[in-house]
Amino acid sequence: MRRAANSFALLADAALDELPSTMTAVRLSGMEISDFTLELSDLSQVIADGVNKSTNIVQAVEDGIGQMRNIARQKTK
Repeated sequence: MRRAANSFALLADAALDELPSTMTAVRLSGMEISDFTLELSDLSQVIADGVNKSTNIVQAVEDGIGQMRNIARQKTK
């Protein structure tokens, strides 16, 4: 029984020594993950904006080509 109590005391001492630094590391990791998630969200928005602008450009080009086609047809009549 004494041996188990000594082992438990050693384990408790080790936990008291290690737990604060471990919890600090876990907290820091959580903050870094949160920051990374926000950065990914911002990047996702930038990409979505770029895709939307590209879509608008493609639509404008298609409209311009359609107008040129109509003008060309009118000229050939």
